[in-house]
Amino acid sequence: MGVERDVTRYSAYYRGWCQAFGEHEALVDEGQEITWLLGDERVGVIVPPRLLRSLTHELQGERRDTPALILAAKHLQAGETRHPVPAYPPRAVELLGRLLRESPEVHLFLTYHLFYESGTRIITFSAKRPLPLLYKTLGPLHLSLL
Repeated sequence: MGVERDVTRYSAYYRGWCQAFGEHEALVDEGQEITWLLGDERVGVIVPPRLLRSLTHELQGERRDTPALILAAKHLQAGETRHPVPAYPPRAVELLGRLLRESPEVHLFLTYHLFYESGTRIITFSAKRPLPLLYKTLGPLHLSLL
């Protein structure tokens, strides 16, 4: 299931600010470092802090070119940085693929949820724009789901 498209990426006006992810189902694998969140018209990914720092630098930095994010079977690649990851849950891949294929717009931004450890940020792909009071538009991101 290969899906590619440009999505709009956002960054909070103030460091640490973000909106809540909302109600969701969590796909947690105790042996893995990545948690997938499935919500209404959105998919979220919680990654370890070291990976989140690298990803936000690549994906949310203000840059002139269009950054790329590749979610492949055994790795995640942001820009030139490749991170090995375990297999993605099929339901998460299916929902993200459907979101990318069917939504007129897809947006990428960071969210949080009270259920998770303080400071945890969720990389969120959503059919709905984030709150304009909290986020500024950075431009496009080329997303590939392979």
